[in-house]
Amino acid sequence: MKLKIIVVAFLLLLSGCAVKTHPPVDWISFGKKCMETYKGTIVSSYVWFYNRRQGLEATKEECNIND
Repeated sequence: MKLKIIVVAFLLLLSGCAVKTHPPVDWISFGKKCMETYKGTIVSSYVWFYNRRQGLEATKEECNIND
Protein backbone atom coordinates (compact mmCIF):
# COMPACT_ATOMS: atom_id res chain seq x y z
CA MET A 1 0.00 0.00 0.00
CA LYS A 2 2.82 2.37 0.92
CA LEU A 3 4.51 1.69 -2.43
CA LYS A 4 1.31 2.51 -4.33
CA ILE A 5 1.04 5.87 -2.58
CA ILE A 6 4.67 6.67 -3.36
CA VAL A 7 4.23 5.75 -7.03
CA VAL A 8 1.07 7.86 -7.39
CA ALA A 9 2.75 10.83 -5.69
CA PHE A 10 5.79 10.48 -7.97
CA LEU A 11 3.58 10.37 -11.09
CA LEU A 12 1.72 13.47 -9.96
CA LEU A 13 5.01 15.31 -9.48
CA LEU A 14 6.18 14.28 -12.94
CA SER A 15 2.94 15.36 -14.60
CA GLY A 16 4.07 18.99 -14.30
CA CYS A 17 7.08 18.19 -16.50
CA ALA A 18 4.84 17.16 -19.40
CA VAL A 19 3.73 20.70 -20.23
CA LYS A 20 4.66 21.81 -23.75
CA THR A 21 6.44 25.12 -23.77
CA HIS A 22 7.53 27.43 -26.54
CA PRO A 23 10.47 27.49 -27.04
CA PRO A 24 10.93 23.92 -25.90
CA VAL A 25 12.83 23.34 -22.67
CA ASP A 26 15.67 20.94 -23.34
CA TRP A 27 18.23 21.50 -20.59
CA ILE A 28 18.37 21.61 -16.79
CA SER A 29 20.87 23.49 -14.63
CA PHE A 30 21.39 22.85 -10.90
CA GLY A 31 22.84 25.23 -8.31
CA LYS A 32 21.71 28.55 -6.89
CA LYS A 33 21.44 31.17 -9.61
CA CYS A 34 19.64 34.50 -9.75
CA MET A 35 18.34 36.83 -12.44
CA GLU A 36 16.61 40.18 -12.57
CA THR A 37 13.34 40.41 -14.50
CA TYR A 38 12.47 43.33 -16.75
CA LYS A 39 10.36 44.72 -13.89
CA GLY A 40 13.33 44.70 -11.53
CA THR A 41 12.27 41.69 -9.47
CA ILE A 42 15.06 39.31 -8.40
CA VAL A 43 14.31 35.62 -9.05
CA SER A 44 16.45 32.89 -7.50
CA SER A 45 16.28 29.11 -7.75
CA TYR A 46 18.38 25.97 -7.35
CA VAL A 47 16.88 24.27 -10.46
CA TRP A 48 16.58 26.04 -13.83
CA PHE A 49 14.89 24.69 -16.97
CA TYR A 50 15.96 26.46 -20.16
CA ASN A 51 16.49 26.22 -23.90
CA ARG A 52 20.12 25.59 -24.90
CA ARG A 53 19.89 27.78 -28.00
CA GLN A 54 18.76 30.81 -26.01
CA GLY A 55 20.98 30.09 -23.02
CA LEU A 56 20.41 30.64 -19.34
CA GLU A 57 20.14 34.25 -18.23
CA ALA A 58 20.51 33.46 -14.52
CA THR A 59 24.02 33.46 -13.04
CA LYS A 60 25.74 32.84 -9.71
CA GLU A 61 27.27 36.30 -9.88
CA GLU A 62 23.83 37.94 -9.99
CA CYS A 63 23.11 36.37 -6.57
CA ASN A 64 26.29 37.87 -5.11
CA ILE A 65 25.44 41.35 -6.43
CA ASN A 66 22.00 41.34 -4.80
CA ASP A 67 22.99 39.92 -1.39
